[in-house]
Amino acid sequence: MWRRRWASPGRACTVIWWARARIRDLEEKVKILRKAAVAVEAVVRPKERYCLVAELHAEGVRTGRACHALGVSRPGYYAWAGRAPSPRAIRQAWLTDLIGTIHQASRGTYGAPRVRAGLVYGHGITVGYNTVSVLMRRAGLAGLPAHSRGKRIKKLATVTDLVRRDFRRTGPDQRSSSTSSASTIAAGAIHRSARRHH
Repeated sequence: MWRRRWASPGRACTVIWWARARIRDLEEKVKILRKAAVAVEAVVRPKERYCLVAELHAEGVRTGRACHALGVSRPGYYAWAGRAPSPRAIRQAWLTDLIGTIHQASRGTYGAPRVRAGLVYGHGITVGYNTVSVLMRRAGLAGLPAHSRGKRIKKLATVTDLVRRDFRRTGPDQRSSSTSSASTIAAGAIHRSARRHH
């Protein structure tokens, strides 16, 4: 009974159609993964790709397939995996721990400049700003953004002179017209007040 149902032409066509659709999906995924692998090769250094291979291997992906997909050689991966960490890698791991401690002590407010100052002046460690910045970025640490220095107001156009004063000078040793008229008015007021008090 089951064999007869499976052997029916309608059922066989449906199974073939689903199988072809699944094959098409897998082929598209392979094309996408090949493009992604080329992009990864262009951007990510081989040592970092070895780390990706190790992560994929821990998730159950075969090492040979992961190496092929990421564009690294299998012997190169095994040589990398069997090698002891370099002094630079050990120092960077140690610095990352110290950076995390200083960042946590600042309650997540310190950025790279202050963390570096804490390392240099607080712990006596010689380290550059760029190293601290890179290690903080890799560890996912960031400080608070800098304070803004106030809202900047755009310069507005000045109002035109409604009194139409003329401040231009036509020759040397001349006062502007507003100054002379103001001084004349002030002199007249002083003269009148002096006459009233006598």
